[in-house]
Amino acid sequence: MSLVLRKIAGRKEILTKETIEYYEKEIEIQKSVYEKDPENIEISDRLAGVYEHLACLLQSINRKKEAVEYLKKATGIRKPLYEKDRENINISTGLAGVYGNLASILQTVNRKREATEYFKKAIEIRNTVYKKDPDNIINSDGLASIYGNFALLLQDINRKKEAVEYLEKAIEIRKLLHEKNPDNIEFLNSLAGIYGNFALLLEDIKRKDEAIEYYEKSIGIRQSLYEKKPEYTKILNGLACSYVNLGSLLQDIKRKDEAIEYYKKATEIRKSLYEKEPGNIEFSNGLAGIYSNLAYFYFQDGDKEKALYFIDESMTVSEKAGLTEHIKSLNNLKKNVMKYTYIKSNKDEQSDSAGKK
Repeated sequence: MSLVLRKIAGRKEILTKETIEYYEKEIEIQKSVYEKDPENIEISDRLAGVYEHLACLLQSINRKKEAVEYLKKATGIRKPLYEKDRENINISTGLAGVYGNLASILQTVNRKREATEYFKKAIEIRNTVYKKDPDNIINSDGLASIYGNFALLLQDINRKKEAVEYLEKAIEIRKLLHEKNPDNIEFLNSLAGIYGNFALLLEDIKRKDEAIEYYEKSIGIRQSLYEKKPEYTKILNGLACSYVNLGSLLQDIKRKDEAIEYYKKATEIRKSLYEKEPGNIEFSNGLAGIYSNLAYFYFQDGDKEKALYFIDESMTVSEKAGLTEHIKSLNNLKKNVMKYTYIKSNKDEQSDSAGKK
């Protein structure tokens, strides 16, 4: 890792430590207030909220076991309130939110059975609220998100037919949210995201023509959003992701000329993002990733020089950002390229010598 990145990482570590300490002190204050009046909704909500914010921070620095513990503490506060007053929408959505966050973290630590149960609990509550109040934007957005996240888990555990059903439900809600709030960029960007996830699933179950259609829908939305908000890096990064995924599918079905065009578009975006924020790990990962895609593309196409060039480009970015797993993958790819070249060279020489005879 470069000196600049080490300094940035060190500063972030200090800030993270200070933030954790702040939350821990705030928890002690809120707990003392809560213990005096545990049935007060406002006080309970405040303590649960601090638990949730700390859990989110801990998750972001990969302290997921602790994050789970704090979310369960938040659940312990929100659940009794919900059981006493299930008609209260704020209480209901508060508990559903904790269940959804808990499910997502449990999924990442391979506790998928527990994650499934929490997803189902979150969906049940949000569905109930949705039927009573379909115009509640916060709950509708939450329901669409939980459908999408649960679909990813179902896909991961090979329950793909169910995953399709949940993503279709998520798309339906996302489309309604956009129709009712046409000026909300976040809702439109979320629709593009769910189209992209659906395309990935369709590709996974070999419905490739449909997958291409949904990738193109996602790209169409993100391109229009980028034209309106070129400074919005979240949209730009999403557009690059859509380009890469469609390029990968086109490469897989031997439409190489189209595939390389999408890879080039993604490279242009990811280079610009990386150059603006070289210390951003997500952008480093993205640029290293597209260089790897290009290396693999040219390896498959039999172009050794270009394959090795993009392996080196990806390696440079990966080493600067300390992407150790990516570096291992690149070394393996480089060995394969060199091995293939050596074998191909031997075969060519044998053919030439055979011809001379």
